[in-house]
Amino acid sequence: MDRPTTQNLVSLGRHFVRPIPFKAHRIDGFSPETLERSYEEKYGGTVRRLNEVQRLLGGLPTNRLATDEFQCLKKEERFLSGEISLYEAFFDGLGEDGGEALSDTPFQSALKTDFGSVQNWWDEVRSLVKSWTGGPGWIVLFWSSSLEQLLTVPIAHDQSIPASVPIFALNMDKNIWAEDFGGDSMAYAKAVFHNLHWSRIAQRFHACKTTYLHQPDPNQISVRELAERIAENDETVFVLDVRHDDDRERYTARIMETDWRDSFCVPDWADECDRTKTIVVYCMYGFWVSQKVAEELRARGLKACSLEGGIAAWRAMGLPTTDTKTAPKNR
Repeated sequence: MDRPTTQNLVSLGRHFVRPIPFKAHRIDGFSPETLERSYEEKYGGTVRRLNEVQRLLGGLPTNRLATDEFQCLKKEERFLSGEISLYEAFFDGLGEDGGEALSDTPFQSALKTDFGSVQNWWDEVRSLVKSWTGGPGWIVLFWSSSLEQLLTVPIAHDQSIPASVPIFALNMDKNIWAEDFGGDSMAYAKAVFHNLHWSRIAQRFHACKTTYLHQPDPNQISVRELAERIAENDETVFVLDVRHDDDRERYTARIMETDWRDSFCVPDWADECDRTKTIVVYCMYGFWVSQKVAEELRARGLKACSLEGGIAAWRAMGLPTTDTKTAPKNR
């Protein structure tokens, strides 16, 4: 075989495997050959195939983008990119010499919040392993950026979950681990749990939280917080409807019989507001109408914020409204 040239190496593609984060012969219960084959042939093969698929896509002329070939390549590109992230989560999750204890307090707290305890999470994984019907796939601990929650999800071949990052992944493809564990999937899962590298798993959790966690605006109040404060009969908040006429005519309901104020004439009514309370103003969707009113009120020395998502978010959660039917026109 000819030695690869620099040109050959450059033409491999833009994606390369990440280094394996452990010495395969030091993972208890696994033969090094099993892990090396999984890393080199399965993970490496997936990366190489993604490079090839993207090379083929880049070579397609514009007049072939509506063909079956293009659709198939795009579908494979999506699948391969997801598989790569799951393989990397799997390898990150394994540690040498029996792994280590979970010592990361924030991650441990997140597992407790979303599952009750670390053991409850693993019991959920074991249950999914036990009920696995066979075939390739994964059992994945995801961080869902949309839900801001950890979820354990079984992923069959060619499935994915949008807006989610794998924190830990258990490869259920029997062809990968059968040489070490035969058909005993529970023994395989037990060996993985025994070798968990919690520090790297926690690092993945913190990385995605930093990237995806919703950062609240201090000048807005969430629907959750407002609903809780109303339920608690919190008299320190005063809610006002500041929607424009067209939105009030289309959706005549208001939040909890709240009064309406003209967003165009804040100086006419601002001084009537109780300065000991937090004024919560809402519009239809929580954009510039209510945000501008809240800003004007704060400029006048009042404690004011706008409702994040507006009455649309309030209604979407099925929270109580009062239908006014006849809304007064702007003064």
